[in-house]
Amino acid sequence: MSIICLKFNKVDKGHLIGFADLLLTKQGMEIRGCQLMQKEGRRWLSMPSKEYQDAAGEKKYYSIVKYQDKEVDKQFQVYAMKAIDEYIQLHSQNTQENKPTNNFDNQVPF
Repeated sequence: MSIICLKFNKVDKGHLIGFADLLLTKQGMEIRGCQLMQKEGRRWLSMPSKEYQDAAGEKKYYSIVKYQDKEVDKQFQVYAMKAIDEYIQLHSQNTQENKPTNNFDNQVPF
């Protein structure tokens, strides 16, 4: 399974770490809006979902996309989180490398 993270938006709100757009290269399919979650040291990826209310009026969510085979889903989780980690690492390095070494803010008159 080959997965590339195309985009990651960090949120850090409750258990939500952020949103990822993923490309499954072999299938040529993009999955947009996956949620990277973390709770009690455990991380997992939630597929895009839709909110609904159950019969008791409670807010619930169902996945729009899901694997029927649990083993394939586990593999997807591993490869997707690895792709997200690589994306975050690459982009945090690029951000640090692109930071100016001199602070000219105080010297610019406008």
